[in-house]
Amino acid sequence: QWRFCRFLLENVKAYRQLLSTVYSPRDTQEAQLARILADFNRHPANCETQVEFTPEEAHEFLQVFFLRPDPVDAVIYRERRKNLYHTLKGLAGQALLPQVLHECQKIFGYSTPKVLDRVSEGLKISLLDINRVIASYKDFSADPAGQIIVHVCKGTACFLRGQSSLSRGLIDRLGVFEGRVSPEGIQFLERDCFGVCNLAPVLKVGQAFIGQVEAREIPELIARLLRGPSYANRTDFFRAIIEVLAEVDQLALHQNFRVLSAPQLDVTPDRIAGLSINGLGEIRALPGNSLLGTLAERSFSFAYRDASGAEKLGVLVADTDDLLVGAVNVPDPEVQEKLHQTLRPRVFLEKDQVFLEGRAAPLGEFYSSSIVLKKPDGSYGCLVFDEANPKVPPEEQRGLTEVARRPLPLEFFNRQDRHLLGFVEGVNPESIDSYLEKGGYQALKKVLGNGNLAKRWQQKDIVQEVMTSNLRGRGGAGFPTGLKWKEMLKARPQTEAKDDIKLDLKLMVANGDEGDPGAFMDRTLIQERPHQLLEGMLIAALATGCRYGIIYVRREYEDAVARLENAIFEARRCGFLGRDILGVPGFDFDVDIRLGAGAFVAGEKRAIMRAIEGKPAEPDLKVVSNVKRGLWGKPTLLNNVETFANVPLLLLKGGEWFRNLGYGASGGTKIFSVAGIVNH
Repeated sequence: QWRFCRFLLENVKAYRQLLSTVYSPRDTQEAQLARILADFNRHPANCETQVEFTPEEAHEFLQVFFLRPDPVDAVIYRERRKNLYHTLKGLAGQALLPQVLHECQKIFGYSTPKVLDRVSEGLKISLLDINRVIASYKDFSADPAGQIIVHVCKGTACFLRGQSSLSRGLIDRLGVFEGRVSPEGIQFLERDCFGVCNLAPVLKVGQAFIGQVEAREIPELIARLLRGPSYANRTDFFRAIIEVLAEVDQLALHQNFRVLSAPQLDVTPDRIAGLSINGLGEIRALPGNSLLGTLAERSFSFAYRDASGAEKLGVLVADTDDLLVGAVNVPDPEVQEKLHQTLRPRVFLEKDQVFLEGRAAPLGEFYSSSIVLKKPDGSYGCLVFDEANPKVPPEEQRGLTEVARRPLPLEFFNRQDRHLLGFVEGVNPESIDSYLEKGGYQALKKVLGNGNLAKRWQQKDIVQEVMTSNLRGRGGAGFPTGLKWKEMLKARPQTEAKDDIKLDLKLMVANGDEGDPGAFMDRTLIQERPHQLLEGMLIAALATGCRYGIIYVRREYEDAVARLENAIFEARRCGFLGRDILGVPGFDFDVDIRLGAGAFVAGEKRAIMRAIEGKPAEPDLKVVSNVKRGLWGKPTLLNNVETFANVPLLLLKGGEWFRNLGYGASGGTKIFSVAGIVNH
């Protein structure tokens, strides 16, 4: 049972599923525990040692599991510990409300009455005010949610490519309309654009995007979601075991597999009584524990007949791009010739047949009851199991892909001048070291004098360079960025009696709430250039005197936000965020992320401020300029994500160079997202 406890601690989804029943009756908790335990036992790593609870053990387990702080109280406590609230002292509970609601919805699926009571008590906010906020955002809900939620993108590209037929297919299969929960516990929700228009039409389940879906695939998709992952493909089976093992862990399999043959391996089937596998993917024969080889993650086995008419099994081994790298038991001279070509052909499946690119006829019927091993000498061998052949393709070829397998249209990109996205071309977005190697943070260091105080730029000099560049806001209005920064530099905080924050400071907001269908410029920058965004914000903070920044991002971009969170963590660790940045006394700046909740109007400047403050996202035409009184009543610099990302580029290359890239009174280049019925 310790393995199940470890599973709950390591599996956030399963942990939250059980935690979501904390306010439920005991029979509901026991039923949820039984479902999670069944999923656990279904995993290949547990196939030979099932975990079971007697009713008494289940009762004791639940007592211990829920012997913990109240989950809503814990969410509120964790939110209060963020640096934002220590820097901006005085913020009331309303400021915490959006993030607390997001976290509670992740756990409970929706805001239950008990949850709302706990939130109201913990934040000292009336239920009426909380319900007003929930009612103004589509992503917050007080209605029961399904155990499985299928999100359907209804953006322009997805609509043009058949989103409406997907929604009709889900209605027909589930027997309920959008937003309702089916008897099987599945709910589908139509959502605004996910910003992954290359996958259109796209669904999202959990964190996985399911791209280029057709309505006819809906019944099978729902069936797969209900029954959970399939491990009938034996490569998937062993790969799933490797994923949960530490490098030093080793798992023995005795009961589930009998080896039928072992082509090109130095062992006969009668010598294999069982198999063992470790976290490195090394598979050994039992008894004796002799190494057979390391699991090849991608292979295509197929049945064929040799010249004598006897049935044989051959295998093509592929790399992560499905390009041919090896073969086992395939005497075909055409295949052997292609193995030695510089440009290797692609291996693919079509209608249960294995094909090799450039060859008209299939090699044979796909066989999924085998695995390929890379031997210590670099050659390949195969284990064929004595069982029926279900012909199940690998997981990534059964529709649940995160990225569509489409070749990059190089000629399309070659005709572009990619100045902004090409600023740190080839950077690893998850590594600050990679960004530094590509020239990242050099613009910041330049205006700081590269460590020489005498060469440090004055604030007015940075602002003047931005004005010279003719950089205009990239959020739509096109207001001159330098002029906005100039006004922000001159702004002086004025505290009123109604303000929560009594400190004299300036704030900054980076707007990443691109709600227009088919627009994914901000998403691209947040996901692929997070440090470039942070560097632009740091330079803006230095130029205008801002103390804290908020990056407001659409909730639909959660996967991109994960990279941004990692970039913020790395920047703090390396001294690019926090106090006395890069050793410069008084240069204090930090950032936090706020997720939107499905309010299109939150892209408007005053509405975005109210959304961050934890209020309904409502514009106000009578409000004063946010440069005078913006977020929480403080002077606030508001720019689009793309605007900030241009700043490091223009400062390194020079304002004149940047201005000459543009046209007329608008300097630089503009990112465009192309979506819909287009080739690329």
